[in-house]
Amino acid sequence: MGVTLSIENKNDLFRDLARGDKETREYALRVLKRHADSKEAVQFLRKLKLNDWQGKIYVCKLFAKISDDLAVQKLKDLLLDFNHRVRREAEKSLKKLGIDQPFTDDEVVELVGFLSHPSWWVKTKAIKSLEALGEPRAIDPISRLLLDEDETVRHAAKEAVESLGKVDK
Repeated sequence: MGVTLSIENKNDLFRDLARGDKETREYALRVLKRHADSKEAVQFLRKLKLNDWQGKIYVCKLFAKISDDLAVQKLKDLLLDFNHRVRREAEKSLKKLGIDQPFTDDEVVELVGFLSHPSWWVKTKAIKSLEALGEPRAIDPISRLLLDEDETVRHAAKEAVESLGKVDK
């Protein structure tokens, strides 16, 4: 007979994933792996602030254990996070699930299409996403943004071109 956690206890454990010390986060992860589902993890993820990268990293680890369709989709979403640590953990979690190529060619083409969007934020997000995917075919379209009018876009493009140039082709 298994122990059932109350919603309040689960919420406390989820909060510990983002705000506790390492030992507390590890304990919370171990318990949640046995008692949480992907919907609960998604609800927690939605409550996190953009800079709560530790919480996102531990949610990646939790999604790897849950491994249902929703967990896999959210890991794919986290591959596109702005924080490189979160992207790396999402990639590692997907690989544990046997998923080496999480995005189809059509999805990569769609991301490349966003590089010509008028919004600096959309272009930057697309650049970071293509960089996170390690997609060497994106070097040429991203290179065109090295001369963009927006400094943030130019900086992101420079980092991505340098990073993607180091990827084995």
